[in-house]
Amino acid sequence: MTQAAVTQAAKRCFRYAGIMTLNTVRVNGMSTVSDNLNPSGSNSGSPSGNGLSVSQLQTLDEVDEYFETGKKVTNDMRQQGFTDRVLPKYPITEFLNILGLSKKSKEVETLRGVELHEYLKNKLVSGDFIYEISVPETVNSSNATLGDALPYLKEGYKIMQNINAKTIHSILNYGVWLNIAFHIFECNKGAGLVKCSWGNWLKQNVGLSDSYARQYRELSTKFSRYKKIHYVSITFTELWKRKLEIYDMLNSDETIAKFWMGIENNQTQ
Repeated sequence: MTQAAVTQAAKRCFRYAGIMTLNTVRVNGMSTVSDNLNPSGSNSGSPSGNGLSVSQLQTLDEVDEYFETGKKVTNDMRQQGFTDRVLPKYPITEFLNILGLSKKSKEVETLRGVELHEYLKNKLVSGDFIYEISVPETVNSSNATLGDALPYLKEGYKIMQNINAKTIHSILNYGVWLNIAFHIFECNKGAGLVKCSWGNWLKQNVGLSDSYARQYRELSTKFSRYKKIHYVSITFTELWKRKLEIYDMLNSDETIAKFWMGIENNQTQ
């Protein structure tokens, strides 16, 4: 992929992502996206001598595929008003990393031990997952009071917390299946029954990227046996960022570990 192609793809990327400010440099009096595609400056491990790793080159291929398919989709829409094409995954995070323009994620406060335990306890929800937030058929705001709306606001917020917890529950359970499948795949590969990589097999047959699968598998390995963690109302991103502190908390305090495994203990209630 030429530098010009990367530059054009980058510009399209930022338009789609809603990012209006780019890091630019001046070349012969013209502004262009910086060509420092490898912020580390290292060319080691590059299969083509351009400083990009195999995974980075794969990301560029995925960017190409996304925009090429997008072009076909827009052509279909202009010509016939509909399309049967499906847009592939757009690896925006990985692409921004290659360009050295990674989005800075919001830092989470570091909590450890008992403090972290109490924080997570306050995020626990019941196992009765409810998903529907009802809306009134008619609303007369001139006659209604905040007191009228408050019960619905509280109930709706509880439902949204349940959805977060259900996501964590699903990820931890799904990770179990991913670990089982990975073990089967490795056995089959050792027996010569499959030739491709695990990542390629997963992408082709499931549609899931290996990077997400690794995260799900790691979280499941660390936490799936702790029943109450399945009902913590935090986002997947927060669980991933806190995974080491939570893992350390569970392995350094037996009383806390028993609480999260669902073994009742008065000292942790």
